[in-house]
Amino acid sequence: MDGMILSDDTPTPGLSEYKAVVQPIRFTVDGDALAIENARHSADTSDLRFLWRAEQDGQVVASGVLSVDPLAAGDRAVLPLPAVQVARNAETWLTVEAVLSSPTSWAKEGHVVASVQVDRSRPHPPVEPMRRVSEWRPSTGTLSLGPADFERGALVRLAGRDLSGPALELFRAPTDNDEGGSDDVDGSDASIPGVSNAELWRRQGLDRLTTRIQSVEAADGALRTIARVAPADSARWVTLETVWTLTDDGLDLRIEIEPSRGWDTVWPRIGVSFELPDAATPVDGADWFGFGPLESYPDSMAAARVGRFSATVDELNVPYARPQETGHRSAFRQLTLTGAGDPILNLTAIPDAAGRLPGFTLGRHTPQQLAAARHPHELPATTSVRLIVDAAQHGLGSRACGPDVWPAYSLRPEARTIRLRLRDARGLGASA
Repeated sequence: MDGMILSDDTPTPGLSEYKAVVQPIRFTVDGDALAIENARHSADTSDLRFLWRAEQDGQVVASGVLSVDPLAAGDRAVLPLPAVQVARNAETWLTVEAVLSSPTSWAKEGHVVASVQVDRSRPHPPVEPMRRVSEWRPSTGTLSLGPADFERGALVRLAGRDLSGPALELFRAPTDNDEGGSDDVDGSDASIPGVSNAELWRRQGLDRLTTRIQSVEAADGALRTIARVAPADSARWVTLETVWTLTDDGLDLRIEIEPSRGWDTVWPRIGVSFELPDAATPVDGADWFGFGPLESYPDSMAAARVGRFSATVDELNVPYARPQETGHRSAFRQLTLTGAGDPILNLTAIPDAAGRLPGFTLGRHTPQQLAAARHPHELPATTSVRLIVDAAQHGLGSRACGPDVWPAYSLRPEARTIRLRLRDARGLGASA
C-alpha cells in the first residue's frame, strides 16, 4: 500500500517504474557507441549476460549476445552497438538487456536487471494527408459509409456490431496524487495550495460534460459533425469536429478538439471514448503495437518500451484499493480489440501534424463510475467495454506525499487532433 505493491503483495506499475529509474547497470547511447556502467555498490557484472535484439514494427528480426568483460563496481566500458538492418517502411528498434546468467535466491535465470532501447528507424515520412472532401451538404447524419452505420452524425454500428462514439472525454478518475491537496506546489503549473487538482476538475464540471450538435454535413463517402461540448452552466466549452471518410483501406476518422478561452486549470486528459456493448463475443482483451507492457503516463515512461503486446481487459487495469485512473498505454501505432482470442476491431493511429501518437485505455467502467466508487466491490456491473483514445494525458506527479506534476508533464487546455483508421477485424473495409 506504499505505491509499490498492492495490499495482496502484487507489484504495481510504480514498482517497475522505480526499478527502471534506479537500475544498477546504466546504459548510455552515443551514436553507434554503447557505454555500460556498473553502478552497483560492490558486486561486479560476472553474474550477468548482455543480450540484444532488433525489432521491425515489433517483430524480432535479429538477436545475439554482447561480449562484455566483467565490470567491477564503478567501472565503465564502451563498445559498438550491434549492426542492425534498418527497415525502409517499418520502425526499427534495438533493445539491450542485462539479465541474470543463473538463478538466484531472489530471481530466476534470465531476469532483466537493466535495459535500454534505441530507435534506429529511418526519418519518419510526412504525415499522411486525409482524402480531400468537397461539396459538403447539410445532412440528418443518418446514413451508412461502407460497413459503418451512423445516426444523427454518430457512429452506432460497424459491420453489424454495435459501436458508439466518439464522445469527448476530459475527465479521469482521480488518482491518489490527483486528490492530494498539499501546500507543496512549488514548480507546479496550475495548482492551488491546499486544493487538489481533482477538486478543481470537479468544480469546472469536467466529469459531467454535455454535448450539443451544431451541424451535420455529408459528402460522397464522408460525414462531418461539429458539436459544442461544455459542463452544465459553464461559459467555457470545447468545439469537437469529427470527420469520417471512406477509403480503400477502411474508415478514416479525424477528430479536432479545440477549447474556448477561459479554462484556468490543467486538464486530466484530452481524449474521446467509444462504447462497445457486449455481444455474442464480448471484447475481453487487446493486442497492440506501441509502448508497453505496463501502463505509462507522461512523467512515468522509464519502464515503458516499444513493442507488440497482448493483455486481457483485467490485465490492462490495476485493481487499486480505491478505484482510479489506470491502464493507459502511450503512443500506440496499431490496436486490435479481441474477444475469446479472436480479433474484433482494428485501429491504426495516424500521427498528428506534430508527429504525436495517441494512447489508449480499455476497461469496463467509465471514469465517472470509477471516481464514484470508494472500493472495487462498489463498481457497478456493466454490459459494455469502453475504449478511450487520448491525444494527451496529464502527468501523475506525487502530490499525495510530495510535489505536484512538473510543468513539462502538465496538460494545459489546448487544441489537439486525433486521427484513426478503423477496420472491422473480419476485413470489412471500404469494399463492404
